Amino acid sequence: MEPNTDSPEAPLPELTHKLEADAAALAWSERLELVERAVTVLRDGADGAHAAKLLTLLARDPKWEVRKAVADHLLEAPEALYEQLIPLLANDANTFVAQSVRREMGRRSLQSAGEKRRQSRPLKRASDDIETRFGSDALKFAVRLAEKKTEQAIRAAAHDIKGILTPIKPSLDALRAAAADKVEKKRIDRIVRGVNYLEQMLASMTRWSDEIELEVAEENLAEVIEAAAQDAIDHLAAQGRNSSAVTFSLVATADPRLRLSRSQLQMAFTNLIKNGIEAHAVSNVEFASGSVSVTVSVDDQVLRVEIADTGKGMSARDLEKLLEFVPGNTSKKHLGTGYGVPIAKKYIEVHGGKLSVTSAENKGTTVVVLLPLEPQLSAKP
Repeated sequence: MEPNTDSPEAPLPELTHKLEADAAALAWSERLELVERAVTVLRDGADGAHAAKLLTLLARDPKWEVRKAVADHLLEAPEALYEQLIPLLANDANTFVAQSVRREMGRRSLQSAGEKRRQSRPLKRASDDIETRFGSDALKFAVRLAEKKTEQAIRAAAHDIKGILTPIKPSLDALRAAAADKVEKKRIDRIVRGVNYLEQMLASMTRWSDEIELEVAEENLAEVIEAAAQDAIDHLAAQGRNSSAVTFSLVATADPRLRLSRSQLQMAFTNLIKNGIEAHAVSNVEFASGSVSVTVSVDDQVLRVEIADTGKGMSARDLEKLLEFVPGNTSKKHLGTGYGVPIAKKYIEVHGGKLSVTSAENKGTTVVVLLPLEPQLSAKP
């Protein structure tokens, strides 16, 4: 039995040929159904070339309802077809078609941005792939192995950098003393600031990559956090940065005593509080008014520490990068090295704890640290 080429159920090549010869060969309601059929074919991946040709033809249809139906499916069109359809529909004289095109173009733009973000996260994709194929235990092993290899590489790099920096500083001091004018002195001062930053980076690299040595004792965590806050303020002051515009507060709703290795945990909280203060920076030396508040509570044998700042917060992409916890990975425009949060995470996990971060632009950042009241400490988290 021969197919009825007057029906929208006829083969796509025949329908395309018929419509090319006469746009009104099918009733407009049937052409409307044909749009859905062509999109379904594209979605299923069968006869895509003929479906694409048919949609391009229907994008020129004399009835605006048909053109709008094509515009409504722009989000689903393959890239090559999308590029062909946009010039046909973007300047359509019909308001409804034009509105549909603008809406779908906006959705397409968001979809493309999301895809680019996914493509720019190879670590996340690799982690997801390992977990899917081999399970969570294999992922944990792979992560730890990668960390060990990274630690070895960073340790070797830190050793080489230290060897280069050691003779540079006294040489710079001598050059500055012999400088003939202020311009030359300023140039040397810029180099000195760069060397100081490298030394700061070197200290962070060494701290992150070194094997952890634990000295465990019972401590009051509130006192550790207070000392950490003072360390953060002192560290900023040593850089010539007065952070007095940012107030610090600590509230402990329970007696937060537990066995811990003070040097590591104090360093972890120093880094986190310092980040909270720096979130209010308006320049390398000035800070906007704001606050960093810490609350300590106990719930079901878990000690919860929440560090909330009122600073600038982070975009979704910057937060995404931060939560990869890759050392040196920073998008902040301040004097940080990008090692602070990874070091904090590492030291917290040594205590059997967990670290999480939430943030929103112009709304601040909140860091939550969960620590077991009876931690099983290990130098190999």
